[in-house]
Amino acid sequence: LDQTELIQGIVVDKDFSHPQMPKRIEDAKMCILTCPFEPPKPKTKHKLDITSKEAYDRLYEREQAYFTEMVDQCKACGANLVICQ
Repeated sequence: LDQTELIQGIVVDKDFSHPQMPKRIEDAKMCILTCPFEPPKPKTKHKLDITSKEAYDRLYEREQAYFTEMVDQCKACGANLVICQ
């Protein structure tokens, strides 16, 4: 009982994606995602052939654009805390 503390607010027991993320957020505006925060994985029924460096670079650029758009959408809605799968 000596280590008990009353918290006014919400405690989220979730792992951090990066060690430099803040441990405490005041006046948080949460964005709760039901999907992973990463580019979608290809379905197993589809075949993806990467036969050259150029094809890999195009795929990498599309994945980065997709991820950047996800971040921009979270920012646009005013979220300063994103929780996902």
